Amino acid sequence: MSESVLGAGALKPILDMLFGIGAIVMFGEIVLCLWRAMSSRFTAGRIVELAIFGFLFATCLDWVTGFNFFKNTVAPLVWKLLGAAPS
Repeated sequence: MSESVLGAGALKPILDMLFGIGAIVMFGEIVLCLWRAMSSRFTAGRIVELAIFGFLFATCLDWVTGFNFFKNTVAPLVWKLLGAAPS
């Protein structure tokens, strides 16, 4: 399915670059969020923010490094929960 969405690989270099930049930005956001939380205090909002940034960082890093954890593990579980067969 991803090959048809990506145009048979034509967009893969562009997506690789964008996810690479995204991983760098998300790492910076995690550091800034930790800095703000430690300088003032840890609140529920900061913890949620850290969790979201951590998830986005892991997703971007997974794409860039080619581990494909989300593609091979998480995506089939989502398809199964939705009641559809992965294509």
